[in-house]
Amino acid sequence: MSIQVKKLIYVPAPDIPAEFTAEFNRLVPINPQSGQRLLRYVWGCDRLEIRKYQEGKTPRRRYIDYDGKYLGNPRWVLEGWQTPEVYEEQDWKRWEHLLGTFPRNGVWDFIEFHQTTDEKFLPLDQTALERVRSWAFWRGQGVKKSVEKLLEDLALRDQMEIEARRQAAEKSSAIYADHYIKEVEKITRGGVSSSSPNPKPEKQTPGGIILLN
Repeated sequence: MSIQVKKLIYVPAPDIPAEFTAEFNRLVPINPQSGQRLLRYVWGCDRLEIRKYQEGKTPRRRYIDYDGKYLGNPRWVLEGWQTPEVYEEQDWKRWEHLLGTFPRNGVWDFIEFHQTTDEKFLPLDQTALERVRSWAFWRGQGVKKSVEKLLEDLALRDQMEIEARRQAAEKSSAIYADHYIKEVEKITRGGVSSSSPNPKPEKQTPGGIILLN
């Protein structure tokens, strides 16, 4: 019996109120080095990071859903811009076949998920602006970052994504098996067996289980 796991659900980014954008832009200064603001909110289902593997360039979602249900984490994420000098260019080039070209336009660091204390969704509203006020003059950590540590983090992220999908597949298999058992119990209670002298016509449920009419 083959098990078909449902595809991960994609949740599009909610609309951003114009008044939120106006206040955000008022609060967060532009970095003259990058021409970008020091902070940004990104949608977790859309945020990609490019990594080059042996088979070619592969975009991956940076913020995955560890429940294995959604294609990315359906939350707003606050990120802060970092100067490219946080990484040693020569060290980066040693691993360019995995990481892609050196980020000359800088890098965006994760700051926090915009969500409730029990990890529920929050829209971009006054609570998001309050968090922006706390980080308004973000300048990064000001310390060098290790390329090797970055590679370790990426590998760990990949492993966690694989594990989340594995657990989702097992959960889907358990649900399918439970449904199968219930359908068999219905047949048993109805007194139908394969040795019945006059078998009734068969039909197939949406789950793919053969039932007797």
